[in-house]
Amino acid sequence: MNSPFTGRSLDWRKICRAAGLEQDPEKLVRIVQKINSALRARQRALRDFAKTRQSATQHISSRLGRAA
Repeated sequence: MNSPFTGRSLDWRKICRAAGLEQDPEKLVRIVQKINSALRARQRALRDFAKTRQSATQHISSRLGRAA
């Protein structure tokens, strides 16, 4: 697929700007699909980060509790 939105480093803000400028309805639908995909990926990354951080905090807390 020859699209400017196929890279792993999707910046949803750039894609949104492209959607705002797009005149072709079919292209706009494809761009909106890319926006949704990019936002879902960002949401997953943030959720995974939060889980990892929470797990690390619990691990540190439990180790500190044992050391006391």
